[in-house]
Amino acid sequence: MEINKTITPPAKTMARLYSVHLGKIFSNLSIVFVVIGLASLVTVIATGLMFLFGLILIIISLGTVFLYIPNYFDMLLSGTEFMGGVAGFLNQFWPVFTPLAIVLAGVSIVLLAMDKHERHTGRIVLSSIIVGIAVLTLILLIAGVGVN
Repeated sequence: MEINKTITPPAKTMARLYSVHLGKIFSNLSIVFVVIGLASLVTVIATGLMFLFGLILIIISLGTVFLYIPNYFDMLLSGTEFMGGVAGFLNQFWPVFTPLAIVLAGVSIVLLAMDKHERHTGRIVLSSIIVGIAVLTLILLIAGVGVN
């Protein structure tokens, strides 16, 4: 006769563990989405700066860059074209990424704050900072900063 000696923890303990784990996953996802939201602001500026630095290089080298790299201007324009495509993609989907970062960070704060057995102060503070950055990013994007 074989005796089953497995012990299953109570459902309340499992729910607590899963909610803490889900809170950490949401916190990590909010970091990713706030970075994508910030990239919506930065790519437009980066595209302009890339073109500006290319033109400054032409001016500083007094055009000798064309002797060493015959298709320099075409390469410069193709690079800005690629960056423009990335900026267009990010500007098309920022209304999804930035609010999602706010929601995920907020839910993460709630789930981690409900844990009575362990403190998650660092993760809660990080999620709070992410909410602040995401709200600021959302305000700037709604105002039209960085949108082409």
